[in-house]
Amino acid sequence: MVKHLVPFISKPLPKMKKLSAQLPDTIPEASEAGDIVRVITTVHGIDESVRGTFNRRFDILFGADCRTPDGRLKNIRRGDFGMGCVIDYLESTLRRSN
Repeated sequence: MVKHLVPFISKPLPKMKKLSAQLPDTIPEASEAGDIVRVITTVHGIDESVRGTFNRRFDILFGADCRTPDGRLKNIRRGDFGMGCVIDYLESTLRRSN
């Protein structure tokens, strides 16, 4: 069941899309062989549930241990294989909730 994830995804998603489109060139562009694509396409939750998979993927990519010493997230990347991939995953999760 995905319905419990809907408010956590649908509310910030428009802002994520807007901010993703505005990422400056100083943010590296992601590659198809990068961590974001690998995690989003191959990592699953321990219990194989949608919620477990969602939580595990986001913990790996954006958890507290994924920050640089100055507090920036290490896995923010531009492009289709970066935040575009994350946004696609979130949108597909929302579609499954309908």
